This record gives sequence, structure tokens and C-alpha cells, in this order.
Amino acid sequence: MKRLFQILTQKWIISSIGIIAIIILIWFGGPYLGLGDSKPLSTPFNRLLAILVVMLFWGFNNLRLRFKATQANSAMIDKLISAPDAPSETAPDV
Repeated sequence: MKRLFQILTQKWIISSIGIIAIIILIWFGGPYLGLGDSKPLSTPFNRLLAILVVMLFWGFNNLRLRFKATQANSAMIDKLISAPDAPSETAPDV
């Protein structure tokens, strides 16, 4: 049960569940949204286009976050490699 909870609380699982919820809202709630007489998501093509835009935004954001984490990881590794060695204190001979 603990392992299942760990899997379900991973960042990409929660993100995927959120994006699926947004897609479902666009698909089923789109025809009811509108401003005045205009209903921009009333046709299936427009809803698919909106879903595509949301998915592209989500995908590019995930790539941006991964790139940022990779850069931070590389910077930390470079910092650790270039750090001067700590002076080693030897125990005094008794």
C-alpha cells in the first residue's frame, strides 16, 4: 500500500491526472462556455484545437522544468568538482 501511495504521489502522475481533467472539461464543458452569443468551443474541431494547445503548453512546460533541473544538476556537479579539497586533519600521534 505504501508503494502504491508513492507511485500515485509522483509529480508526473499528479500532473497527468490534472491535464486529463482539463481535457475532459474542455471536451464536455466547451459547448456550454461562451461570451454573449459567441460559443468558441461549440464545434469539435475547436475543442480539439484547444486541447492540442493545452497539451503543447503542458509538454513545453515539462521540457522547460527538466532542462532547468538538468542545468542546476550540472552546475552543482561542476561546483563540487572545482571545490578545493578540505584540509585533512590527522590525528596526533600518542
